[in-house]
Amino acid sequence: LSRLKVEVVNLSLGGPGDPHDPLSREVDALSAEGILVCVAAGNSGPGPSTIGSPGCAAGAITVGAIDKHRRITDYSSRGPVAGLRAHKPDVVAVGGGTTPRAACHYGVGVASARARALDADRCTVPDRYVRMSGTSMATPHVTGVCALLLQASRSTNRADSRVARARAVRRALIQSADDLGLAADVAGAGVVDAAKALKALASRRSPAVPTMSSSSPAMARSGIEPK
Repeated sequence: LSRLKVEVVNLSLGGPGDPHDPLSREVDALSAEGILVCVAAGNSGPGPSTIGSPGCAAGAITVGAIDKHRRITDYSSRGPVAGLRAHKPDVVAVGGGTTPRAACHYGVGVASARARALDADRCTVPDRYVRMSGTSMATPHVTGVCALLLQASRSTNRADSRVARARAVRRALIQSADDLGLAADVAGAGVVDAAKALKALASRRSPAVPTMSSSSPAMARSGIEPK
């Protein structure tokens, strides 16, 4: 992906796994190359330790879901992740309703792309989109913010390497999030705030992101070491 000049990736997917499985290691490898990988935490909440792969990867920016009233959703998967010192999810964003079923009944779901050839769906918004709720809907919001922050960083810090730019964006994104007052294993650093993240990125004085721990060789090459 780095050869294609990809700098940010959205992964609204996941399944059973751990920080050392092949998919998680691939996310770590992309992160080590300076590619920001935003991954859905999963919809297996509200119990603890329900984040699957690749959301459990140390190098992932793992995204949980809140509703439009900034309440954590029941389905948003929680940490902790076994074998990982860092808290997951990293941040949260609006993913629709508090429960997946609310997406349609109350019109609070996020309009998501839908194949026209699919059977009729009562949640369809015209015929190209459908209302849905989930961490898969929350994650693209964060991916979009990361893309905008990368663009801003290229404009103001042209001398930065690809890896340095990605680290700065990740740091600004997480440290500027609005704290919901919930446990870090539930909501991470809080709700992503694009304006505050841009300000933090410009100042370059935001505190460092908590160090991630992983035995992945790719993460070791990235210079991120366990505390």
